Amino acid sequence: RISLARAIAPRPHLILMDEPFSGLDSRLRDSVREETLSIIRDSGAGAIMVTHDPDEAMYMSDTIYLMQNGLIQQYGSPHDLYHYPINGFVAEFMGEVNRCTGVIDKTETANTMSVRTPLGDFPYSGLETSIGQKCEILFRLENTCFSCVHNTQSPSQNSDGIITSVHHLGGASLVVIALHNGETIRVRVHQSITCQAGEYCSVTITGQPHIFLL
Repeated sequence: RISLARAIAPRPHLILMDEPFSGLDSRLRDSVREETLSIIRDSGAGAIMVTHDPDEAMYMSDTIYLMQNGLIQQYGSPHDLYHYPINGFVAEFMGEVNRCTGVIDKTETANTMSVRTPLGDFPYSGLETSIGQKCEILFRLENTCFSCVHNTQSPSQNSDGIITSVHHLGGASLVVIALHNGETIRVRVHQSITCQAGEYCSVTITGQPHIFLL
């Protein structure tokens, strides 16, 4: 707070901040961050802040420049970087993602293309020359749903994977699922669940995932 007061006192046009909240515990960080944002807006000064925390960047920024190895990978609003990443690095840096592999193919019913994955097929609007190309599918934990399969005769035939662990995190639970092809995904559930490790389950992806060619 003292550092911020000293920076604001000369009424600068631009304030530079380098990891300004990294030394604070989580609760104090939230309150100081909100105060800092309010004071800077009231001062009318612009601000450039360096941070490795994507949540902090989205909370504080109007525009984010995301860099890797000294190169700008993408810039834009927090909404654009989170929902429309241009590559896998941007998608994963801006928030937790699940990954699975797929292959681009033509659909059987129409002259369109789709990506075939262990969790179903998804539309693909890229070049037709990409048919047969392997790709990586990224989707957010909040866009991942699951339900337990209670068919005792052959549950594996009606499921996408098996629950390997369940972690209770207070207001949410994190469920880890091993797909039948050997890949692993996670689901964050904001409600109480009764499913346990060892149960078969089906997995659903809501919305269109991010598709990147390998």
